[in-house]
Amino acid sequence: MDSIFSEFGNTILLYSLGLIGWVLGERLKLPAAPVLGVAIFIGAMRVMGINLPYLNQHVIAGLQIMLGVMIGGRFDKNTFSSLKTIALPAAIISAWAVTITLLFGYIISLISPLDITTGILGSSIGGLPEMTILAHDTDADSVTVVLFHILRLLSTMLIIPFILKWFGNNGKIYKPSNLMERDQNQEQAHKDTQVEEKINPKRLVMTLLAAGLFGGLFLSLGVPAGGLVGGLLFVMIASYFETPVQVPPMRLLNWFLVGIGLMVSNQISPETVRLIFSGELGLALLFSLVFTLGSSLIVAFIIYKITRWEFMLCFLASAPAGFTVMTGFALQEGYDPVKVSLLHLSRLVTLKLAIPILFMIFY
Repeated sequence: MDSIFSEFGNTILLYSLGLIGWVLGERLKLPAAPVLGVAIFIGAMRVMGINLPYLNQHVIAGLQIMLGVMIGGRFDKNTFSSLKTIALPAAIISAWAVTITLLFGYIISLISPLDITTGILGSSIGGLPEMTILAHDTDADSVTVVLFHILRLLSTMLIIPFILKWFGNNGKIYKPSNLMERDQNQEQAHKDTQVEEKINPKRLVMTLLAAGLFGGLFLSLGVPAGGLVGGLLFVMIASYFETPVQVPPMRLLNWFLVGIGLMVSNQISPETVRLIFSGELGLALLFSLVFTLGSSLIVAFIIYKITRWEFMLCFLASAPAGFTVMTGFALQEGYDPVKVSLLHLSRLVTLKLAIPILFMIFY
C-alpha cells in the first residue's frame, strides 16, 4: 500500500513539473509544447543531477492506451478503404530502416572504437528495449546503445520546429495538392468538437476498460508500443462493426502529451552528457545523427513524391524517433496520426524481426 501511495506521489510531482515545462514550451512557441517542453525541462533537471523519480511503467502503458483510443476515434468505415495506400510507403520505410541499421552500424565500427555489434544496435531506429536486451546478450555496450537512441530521439524532436517552419502549414512543398485534404481535416475537427459536447460517462468507462484489455494483451505479447496499438485496434474494430464507443474529449489531449514528454525524459541522465562529451564517441555520434536524420528527410521526400501527402506527415512517419512521440506530434499538429502510427509500426515490427534473426544467424 505504501508503495502505491509513493508511486502516486511521484506521478503527481512529475506532472506538476511537467506542467511548468509545458508552459515554458508554449512561451517559447515550441511545436507540441506539452511533449517537447516537458522533455527538455525535466531532461535538463536530470542532467543537472537533480534526483527526480521516473514515470511508472503502468502510467506509461495507460498513456499509450489513451492515445491509441484518441487516434482510433478518427476512424470510420471510409478510413479503412484508404489504408491500402500505406503499403508502398511502409515497404520503403521498412527497407530503409533495415538498410541504414546495417550499413551505418558497419561504418560506425570503422570510425570509432565500438565493435560492429554495438554499432548495429545503436543504429537501429526503433525498438530500444529489444536492442538493449540484444546488447546485453551479445556483449555489446548497452549504455552506448541507449545513448545513440536517446540522442537520435532528442535531435529529431529538436529539428521538428525547423521542419515545421519550412514545410509546415505554410510550406509550398505540399500545399497546392493538399488543400482539399486540409479542409476536410478542419471540417472533421469541427465535427469532433461537436461530438465532444455529448460525453457518455458510462460508455467512456467501458471503452477505456475494453481498450485497456487490448492494450494489456499487446504489451504482454511484446508488441512495440503495445498499449497504443491495442487501444487503436480496439477502436478500429469497434468502428468497423459500428459498435458505439466513447473517445476522451480532445481537450484532454495535452494532458496525455505531457505524460509522453515525461516518458521521454525517463531516458535522460547525467551519464548521457558524460558520454556525449567524452570525445571517444564524438565522430560516431555525429555521423549517426547527421546521416540518419538526413536519410529520413530523403525517404520522406520520396514518399511525398509517390503519395502527394503533406511533406510534414511524410517526415513524421519516417522520422527516426519514438512511435508514441511522433504519433503524439502528429495528433497535436493536425497531421493524420493513423498513417503516422501505422507506418511507424510497420518499421518497428520489421526491425524487431530482422535484427534478432540476423544476430541469431551470425552471432
